[in-house]
Amino acid sequence: MGANPNGRQFAIAAANTLQLDKLNAAGIGNSVTTVTSTSAYVIVAVTYDARVVTFYVNGVFAGAATSAQTFGDGTVNQLGAYGSGNTLDADVAAFFGSSNVLSAQDLERLTKFWSSKYNVVLG
Repeated sequence: MGANPNGRQFAIAAANTLQLDKLNAAGIGNSVTTVTSTSAYVIVAVTYDARVVTFYVNGVFAGAATSAQTFGDGTVNQLGAYGSGNTLDADVAAFFGSSNVLSAQDLERLTKFWSSKYNVVLG
């Protein structure tokens, strides 16, 4: 059996918004804040609890959307790809993924850790 093609896809969309999709299915949501810096690290975070996707940029709320989706075992996940052939033209210094929804305190701790490591000013 092959991997389930309906995994998670996280990218910066054509309009410079953060986007979370279910591969080969409808989009889950986009941020309202755009990411346009080409000369500095930016910390982006996305949480999804199977009902609401929430976006953060440099520790600041950047939008939310409601979309109930399920993902099976063996899902294919993509970081930086947006559709077929559209890939992220940027450096990804680090990635952290969790199968559990992070608490607000955990998200804050991780954001502070990455901001300290990469000298990112939080909003």
